[in-house]
Amino acid sequence: MDIKELLGQVVQGGASDLHIAVGAPPLIRHQGALKPLSNLSPLTSENTQGIFDAVASEADRGRLLRDREVDFAYSLPGVGRFRVNACYQRSSLKLTFRPVPFEVPELAALGLPSVCRNLSLLSRGLILICGPVGSGKSTTMSAMVDHINRTTTRHIVTIEEPIEYLHKNRKSLVTQREVGSDTTSFLSALRHVLRQDPDVIAIGELRDIETVSVAMRAAEVGHLVLGTFHARSAVEAIERIYSLYPSELRAEVRFQLSTIFEAILYQVLLPRADGLGRVAAVEVLLGNRAIKNLIRDDHLAEIPNYQFLGRASGMRSMNQALAELLSSGSITSEEALRVSPDPDGLKSIASLPDRSLRLDQRSLLLDLAKRLKKSVNLEALTESEASQLIQVWQRELTG
Repeated sequence: MDIKELLGQVVQGGASDLHIAVGAPPLIRHQGALKPLSNLSPLTSENTQGIFDAVASEADRGRLLRDREVDFAYSLPGVGRFRVNACYQRSSLKLTFRPVPFEVPELAALGLPSVCRNLSLLSRGLILICGPVGSGKSTTMSAMVDHINRTTTRHIVTIEEPIEYLHKNRKSLVTQREVGSDTTSFLSALRHVLRQDPDVIAIGELRDIETVSVAMRAAEVGHLVLGTFHARSAVEAIERIYSLYPSELRAEVRFQLSTIFEAILYQVLLPRADGLGRVAAVEVLLGNRAIKNLIRDDHLAEIPNYQFLGRASGMRSMNQALAELLSSGSITSEEALRVSPDPDGLKSIASLPDRSLRLDQRSLLLDLAKRLKKSVNLEALTESEASQLIQVWQRELTG
């Protein structure tokens, strides 16, 4: 079986993954669904071993024998570049190929919020990119690295497993380190990165207390740190960081996080309504003073209200992101409701036809903004959002 021909069909068909497993024909994931590739017979163990031997280096084979699983990159001239995972299941090889474009996509091309450009240009702090497996976290991080590379003169160090997008040195110097070939582990690379004079550190995965601790320390001493993290919402990402630490250290961790936190992006990929690819719905939580205070004081339950009302500054809840995609006709209501954390709330905000505020709301908001020395974009608020913001600001004024 010719893996080059299979990968060519994957790229031509716009599939996101190719699965190679004993007892099943080659399967592709297209528009989120698994389907057989052509009319091919189920694969044998000899087929899967032959495919692995054709794409893996000697070092990759050694890592598979040692660890029973391995991640690496494979380039096929004239076809594309692929992220490959090989592992054992039922004592036979299983491979997964994911296409990675040669060119790093721009932030705008990914449909990411414009605030991502501003976040990329920060000089220090911690930015987390969260989402389920296959949600495009590493692509978003690479696009942010590319924006930094094109617009600023900095030293960017990436730590990845494997390296997916290859960054050319443009205005910045980009040092890309791959776990398994350039360094033994994420933790080892992070422990040495501060001696490499970085301005920006991009970490392919923050997976445990050690890597999170070193990343937070790097942000604390003045570096911009980007990292992907597994969580199902922005607030859950903060909760998961807390949960990594023993209870006696959590107050200290809350304080540290409140001083370095700049943003959390949580994203999911949804099929487009027209069937042409997928589109990202992105929740944004920004580290303004109010949010940092809530993190420090462990009032995480209050964050969604501030996030919902912070749209003028670039924040948005997942429901707000879904409502925007519904309004533009990019996704179907079925898909939006399927991933919404609060379907009833989504129905409410997505069906509001009139976004103009009453005169009394405008006057009161302007007065509160002046007294609290805040800015507010009245045209970006619905009546419901304005009412909630008035309540929050009145509590701040009296409390």
